[in-house]
Amino acid sequence: MKKIKSAILLPLLTISIISLSTTPALASSHAPSPNSQKTQLNLSTTATLTTLADTLEISLNLSDQEKSSSLASSKLGELSTLLKSDLAKYGIINTAIKNDSLVIAPTYDNQTPNNITGYSASENVTITIKGIALGNQILNDLQNNFSTGLSIYATNELVSNTSNYDNKLIALAYQKAYQRAKLYMLSAGGKNLKLTSLSEQSSNPIIYPMVASALSDKTGVNLNNTSQELSLTINTQWTFSN
Repeated sequence: MKKIKSAILLPLLTISIISLSTTPALASSHAPSPNSQKTQLNLSTTATLTTLADTLEISLNLSDQEKSSSLASSKLGELSTLLKSDLAKYGIINTAIKNDSLVIAPTYDNQTPNNITGYSASENVTITIKGIALGNQILNDLQNNFSTGLSIYATNELVSNTSNYDNKLIALAYQKAYQRAKLYMLSAGGKNLKLTSLSEQSSNPIIYPMVASALSDKTGVNLNNTSQELSLTINTQWTFSN
């Protein structure tokens, strides 16, 4: 996706701001014809829809250090169980919690590098929460409940279901392409505008990452809904007679 500099406000979309831009490429080719010549016009048109994020994604790390690898692994499991129990109070189920990157490794004495002093266990966890306000509550709850063993290293605010906006983006992109093509045709004194080819480029939401407050900071976390941009680019080819 690409951010679009130009922007217009559509009054019918009460929760969104729409911006559109078109990058034209005019290629004239005059095919032999007994009556007229044909002009070919290529356009790349992007529609951008700005809306508010509705989902908070929290990335955190669970870790523990013990004298043995089995004890470190056991303590890490207890932390994971405590985390899930804490999240269950808010209706966050296991399918919204992703555990990955489990690592168990020895720790060494700084003065004697080859001397193993214990073992550390750590695991990355990603939590997906519907609702930014609920995400704020959970972040502050984690601060209060986990003095050690849990660290939040990032959060992302995003739009959960971008397909809800596909029809709007498609209609806006095509409308802009048609209007621009018609303008070029009229400027060239042409007529009989026809669409001969259309292809769609990939489109994805632009996600704005935010770094969460450290757990040692007891002032609390307060994340606000950030604007998210969804965009769609189409490539169209038109012909008109001169």
